[in-house]
Amino acid sequence: MASGGYGSAPAPAALAWNPTAACDGVPAEERADWLAKNKGMTTDAARRQVQSEFPKAFVSASRWNPTASCEGTPAEERAEWLVKNKGMTTEAARLSVQSEFPKAFSSAAGWNPTADCDGVPAEERADWLVKNKGMTTEAARRTVQSENPKAFVSDSGWNPIADCDGMPAEQRAEWLVKNKGMTTEAARLTIRSEFPAVFASAPCFNPAAICDGTPAEERAQWLVREKGMTYEAAKGQVLGEFPAAAAQWDPNVSCDAICAEERAQWIVKNNGLSHEAAKLKVMDEFPRAFGW
Repeated sequence: MASGGYGSAPAPAALAWNPTAACDGVPAEERADWLAKNKGMTTDAARRQVQSEFPKAFVSASRWNPTASCEGTPAEERAEWLVKNKGMTTEAARLSVQSEFPKAFSSAAGWNPTADCDGVPAEERADWLVKNKGMTTEAARRTVQSENPKAFVSDSGWNPIADCDGMPAEQRAEWLVKNKGMTTEAARLTIRSEFPAVFASAPCFNPAAICDGTPAEERAQWLVREKGMTYEAAKGQVLGEFPAAAAQWDPNVSCDAICAEERAQWIVKNNGLSHEAAKLKVMDEFPRAFGW
């Protein structure tokens, strides 16, 4: 294999190594191996040299997130459209999407290191990708999130990667925290109240609701066992088949000897939440009072 001008300065450390990146038709790792064997370079130096020759091949490895919301469309879907309709390579398409929507790739929102990803903690999976695939920590976490999206949906109904008018929910929450001085909890509740359809399944599920003679929870558990669904997906299916399985706000229900509406009004006055966000908070704190 010809060296093809491997005399330029090494690439900066910011670029993440991707052994399968296509460098003029040759996998990056193969080019690096050639340099190590024929030029006496260390593996690290050889990889940096390859990165300096083909920097664009490593941009998407550092920042690409296939599920990133780009004006309401997943990044990978946009990239695939460019490949099919504009004749771009996959790498070129991803670079184009990243350049058009830089904020969508700014951080790995909603990361939960202990999230269960097929029996392995999320952080452990990410660490493996860093050690064995040469990814940056950020790129590894994004990969884990894209492969296990349901693992990052919280039991309280919060979904950090939910699409809220073209922006990930967690990114909206972070903006409220930074610009409105809200706590993280308050920011998330506010977003859930502004985009109820996006978060409908988790906070509204009523496990005791009777669905054609069977409790909703029992149906959901059956779907998990027999159909291999995640718990969140199973609840969503039950809600879709039996809308009555959704818990409803009851202003008069007793929550620790105080009616729900009174609690919600107190939260509005003292925590600065909207009425809808306050109701969600009360329902989260007293799920059994609402039949969950």
